[in-house]
Amino acid sequence: MKKLLLGAFLVLSGMAVQAQEIIRPLSAGLKAGANMANILQDGSSNKSIYGIQAGLVADYLLTKKHAVRAELLYSGKGFVQTEMQVKNSLTYLELPLLYKRSFFCHKKGGNVLERSRKGNFFALAGPQLSVLLSSTAKIQNSALVAEGSATTTGLYAYTRPFDISAVAGVGYCLKNGFSIDARYALGLRHLHGSPHLLIPQNAQNSTLQMGISYLMPVNF
Repeated sequence: MKKLLLGAFLVLSGMAVQAQEIIRPLSAGLKAGANMANILQDGSSNKSIYGIQAGLVADYLLTKKHAVRAELLYSGKGFVQTEMQVKNSLTYLELPLLYKRSFFCHKKGGNVLERSRKGNFFALAGPQLSVLLSSTAKIQNSALVAEGSATTTGLYAYTRPFDISAVAGVGYCLKNGFSIDARYALGLRHLHGSPHLLIPQNAQNSTLQMGISYLMPVNF
């Protein structure tokens, strides 16, 4: 009977260890940062504008070095058409789904060195879905504005409601839960939906982003 109980205990212990290996830790928190946004367009010169980004972030660890990062962000983008003197402002709800690769120290005595490290570097890459919230143009050239007309025009109906971007970046994560990352997002679809004078043809979003995140472990 004792042998049977001992065998059952060993089997259950093995199953518990296996379950711990299957269940990976989840961390979630908040993120805020800034965008330097512009567009890519052949044969045209445009100026960048600055916007904010803010929202939620979560990391799901697949292994110690590999993870999936998901975010839900409010993001301000846009550009200035220098020739026409028009400032286009775009806001999106963005959903990046990124592969995250962390880099640790593996030199001789690496276990000791790793414990003494304050954090680790990581790289990010993956797709991003952007849902358009608003699209406006502020006309700064008085010659384009009729007398008595507003200088700001809504362009939501003429802008594509969705964008898909390719994202890549690097960052550094501290052991206290804070991390900072810089990334580049290239829009893969043209901005214009229906033709409009104030929306450039065949233009794509191009954004440099800098963000600070704070994540805490989530038990489940």
